[in-house]
Amino acid sequence: MLTEAAAEACRRHGLILKEVQHNRPGASEFVVRVRDGCGADLVLKQTAPGRKAREIAVLRAWSGTGVTPRFVAELEPGLYLAEWIDGRVLADVPLDEPVPAAAIGRVLHQLHASRVPDDLHSTRDEVQPDRPTHWVNLSEAMRALGGQIARSLTDRHPPDDVTLHGDLVPANIVLGVDGPRLIDPVGRSGLPAWDVAQLVASAEGRGRRHLLGDVLTGYGDAPSLLPEMLAWMVLFYLDKNLARADSPFTANLRLLAETLVALQDPHAFMNRCLL
Repeated sequence: MLTEAAAEACRRHGLILKEVQHNRPGASEFVVRVRDGCGADLVLKQTAPGRKAREIAVLRAWSGTGVTPRFVAELEPGLYLAEWIDGRVLADVPLDEPVPAAAIGRVLHQLHASRVPDDLHSTRDEVQPDRPTHWVNLSEAMRALGGQIARSLTDRHPPDDVTLHGDLVPANIVLGVDGPRLIDPVGRSGLPAWDVAQLVASAEGRGRRHLLGDVLTGYGDAPSLLPEMLAWMVLFYLDKNLARADSPFTANLRLLAETLVALQDPHAFMNRCLL
């Protein structure tokens, strides 16, 4: 049915459907590679209802920066065209193959230096101290530590926010010939450490270890509150993956979370397990 919806959208706008792309649940209604009347390959995406305004706002703001694909046009509410980037997504690179982590860090630093569009959801709302009480798949010790970390993040959160990708996982990084590009943003505002921690925790869950050092080399320095955000993100992702019986990432995340609880120190955890 989604392929039919994409084909119908192509017919309405004079586009040739070339290839249906993998569609992550919750991120979009469909994503397809198309060709326009001038022969250019583009991405046609129908965003998920809950994120279309923010996603399009940040893509417009970042268009032409080289951080994300160039935004072409919004054809209908939530239906947009963007530049097609040839390359593999980070999630598809074999674990024994090196990846340009420092280049990803440089691109991420450039994104965080861009202007903040209006009306983005803040990560402050995500790290409220009561949030870990809803992590029902975690042990009591993990939830308790998560609450402590969330209170530290809330109490020490600096007043100024930056623009964040908001969903920086390996599936949303294309390794193109001109360097990494970040795709499918949620669009948030908040601590730079959020994007760094999300990338590292999700990569560690996939078994890609010790990405952090090279990412920070490219980024330039360690963002404020990074150890705490990394610890919070590992617990968050473990709870999320435990909710899925078939998740292949649970074992790696569980080992990290158990080490974190044993150490009771986000700084020691980052230095020992992630760098």
